[in-house]
Order: sequence, then C-alpha cells, then structure tokens
Amino acid sequence: MKIKVLIFARSFLANYASEIDSDIFDTIFVVLTKKEKELIEAKGKKVYGCFEEEFSNIKESKINGDYLKTSFSSDRFLCRFDLKKRLEILGKEITFWRSIIEKTKPNYLVNESISIEISEVMAIEAERYGIPFLSDLQGFFPYTFYWKPSPFDGRLNDLSTIKPNDANLLKAKGYYNDVVEKGYKPFYIIDSLKPYGYSLKNIIASLYRDTILYIKKKKLQRITTFRYEDDYSFFSYQMSRRLFNRIIYSYDNIKDLKNKQIIFFPLHIEPEAILNYFAEEYQNQVSTIENIAKTLKPNQYLVIKEHPQQKGALLDRRYRDLKKKLLNLIYLPAELNCQDIIIKSEAIVTLTSTAAWEGVLFGKPVFVLGKIFYDQCPGVTKIESIKHLKEEIRKDEYLYPQKEDVLNFIAAMISIFNKGCATPYAKESFKQNVMDYTIAIEKAIQKK
Repeated sequence: MKIKVLIFARSFLANYASEIDSDIFDTIFVVLTKKEKELIEAKGKKVYGCFEEEFSNIKESKINGDYLKTSFSSDRFLCRFDLKKRLEILGKEITFWRSIIEKTKPNYLVNESISIEISEVMAIEAERYGIPFLSDLQGFFPYTFYWKPSPFDGRLNDLSTIKPNDANLLKAKGYYNDVVEKGYKPFYIIDSLKPYGYSLKNIIASLYRDTILYIKKKKLQRITTFRYEDDYSFFSYQMSRRLFNRIIYSYDNIKDLKNKQIIFFPLHIEPEAILNYFAEEYQNQVSTIENIAKTLKPNQYLVIKEHPQQKGALLDRRYRDLKKKLLNLIYLPAELNCQDIIIKSEAIVTLTSTAAWEGVLFGKPVFVLGKIFYDQCPGVTKIESIKHLKEEIRKDEYLYPQKEDVLNFIAAMISIFNKGCATPYAKESFKQNVMDYTIAIEKAIQKK
C-alpha cells in the first residue's frame, strides 16, 4: 500500500502538483479556490476539499485563546474583514482541516512555507494529529530547495555537525566567486532590475484605469460570495500610483553615501510570508525602520533600498513622512545594484533579506532580526530585540564573517539541497521540475 501525501495545491502549485506521479505515494489534493479545483479535476485528479466552495456549509469550531502561533495581522488577505468575521473564518478553517485529515488520514503533508492563515491552521492541525509536515524553501542556487524543520520560518536544522565533502566545497567556492567577483543576481529578481520604460502619458492613463478598476472591484466584493484572497486589482493600482509618485518625488543619490558611515537595511517586499511570518513582530517596516534608525551611533546613516520587485515603495506617503521625522535616513531606488551599497556599508541590518546574505559573502557584519537560514552562519549576529540591536550596533567593533567559515557553511547547505523548485520562476522544463520535486518528496519520506 502506498503512503498518502496531502498537498495544499494553492495558486501556482495547483498546476505544478497536479502533475506529480509517484510509485511510492498517492497524492491527496486540497485547494483554496474553485479555479484551482477545476484545474486539477480537468487533469483527471480528485480534489478532497475546496475551502471557498464549502465555506457556507462549514460549521465553526471552538477557538482556544492560544490557538494561532501568529496573529490575525499575519494574513495578507483577511485583514479586510472585521474581528467577528475573522473569528468565523478561523473557526471554519479549523473544522475544514480536521475534517479533511480525519477523512483522508494522510501520512504526510506537503506545502510551501506558511504564508496565509489557512496554511497556518493546516500546520497546527497536522501537529495536533502527529502528521509530519514537509515544508520547502528555495535555495540560493538556482533550481534548488531545502526541507525546513518548521513551516513557520526559514531556519535550518543545526548544520555544525555536517562535514562538507570536497565536491560540495568546490561548488561553494564557485558560488562564492560568482557572487563576490561576478556580481551574481538571484534568478527570480533579474527581470525586476530593468528600469521602467513608460512615458508620462502612459503612466497617467495606467493610474486612471487601475484606480477606476480598483474602486469597482471593491464595490463588487460586497455583494459576492466569500473569497479568501483579496482582489489583486489593489496591487495594480498601487504599482500605477508608485509610478506616478516617481514623477513627483525623488530619491537620494548613491553619491550621497560618499564619506558617510552607513548601515544598510534592504526593504522587504510587502506583503510576503518572509515578512509576515518569518519576522512577524517587525512586519510594519515603517515602525521597524524608525526603531533601527534610533539604535544607530550619532554619526551613522541608515540607508534603505527598495526591493527590486516593488519599485517606488519608498515614495509612499508613509515613508516620505518618516523621512521628514528622522535625520539619518537615505532612500535609494530599486534599480541600484545592492552590492554597490553593501561594499560601502559598515554593516547590514535585516529581517530575512537575500541582500544581507550577499553581505555575509562580502564579509560584512550582518545583524539578523528575522528567522532565516543564514542566522546560524558563523560571523552573523542573531538579534533578539531592538534593545539587543542597539547594544550590538553601538559597539566599537563588529563581528565579521570569515571566508573559510562562510565557505564551509555554504558547502554544508549544498549537501542538504534538493533538485527542483516549486515556483513559477524556475527556468528548467516543467516536466523535469515536477519529476525532481517528486523525487525529493520520495527521498524525504524514505529518510523518515
């Protein structure tokens, strides 16, 4: 008899996971939306649960006061509802997952990192029933990922006992040289680094169109049936608004960094699991930046650079108002090369940024507030609170990552990487990607 693996086939994973075929396990598909259900069923696969479709008929479970590991604010979509509705949704999420687990009796659950509340409830109920949860996160090599000990963050099991072999050390040196000497960029942000090519006329037309569409969609939501995810028209409107802001407002110039002592904070994309779950207490980045700025030495400046995938974010009013309030902030646009800023920096403060990981490779002091894989790399300072950050950042000398330690850490990580990448950014063939991801699940099951 085959092992049963439950996959929450949400969003792009519906198309990806529906192609999985294994000699070791059978797949139990559960989805969020009717669209995902239709996609999977069109391929001749059975869907065992669809939350949105069943929502009105689901009874609410009783909620313990300490049920959620995070808070209501961690979900990127459900904040549009009031507290009464949120309690109703949570109660139904609990009933939904308990019913699915009791009906299907899976041996394993597979999902990406926890990124929305219904996934969190799935993880909590899996733990309650004693079901192992395989949660993946992209590796720093293209087309790789690793299984995490917890689906709630990006941390790793202890790697200090792993002795890397010569082959992995060689790969580590190659990767290190690519980043430090050749300016390697993660494959998922390369397209985002290209500058906008829109004319003023097109920007204004886009802003008008997206604003009208956003208002219409907001009105429509009031009379339609329950939808978990908010309408994405807001993000189109937001992007158009930020394009328009770039005409009116300006950034600082990277030349302004000359002869200044700077601490670098890479802005994180919003909303995203790495912010809302991996660093929940810091997810309000305006507040976080203000608190970090207040920890600096009197002669230090805090440089914030936009995430490549959210150009114009620093020109939002909330960040403009913050800059008026604080004297030691410098704002830089998304298109700039992070490594040019890293090289000029005394240190980097981050939640979970890949730019900070590059800083580790460049041998820069890195202070990590979130829960991410490189927080156990030798030479990196794990920060427990803003008070702790203030103590560390005001020291006369910082802790520096040493090249040999970093290479050994990279090689140890390579040893736990799997082939495959459950992401729409993967450049390899779809069929090969699915096959490699399936093999990785099979290996994880066999190992356990």
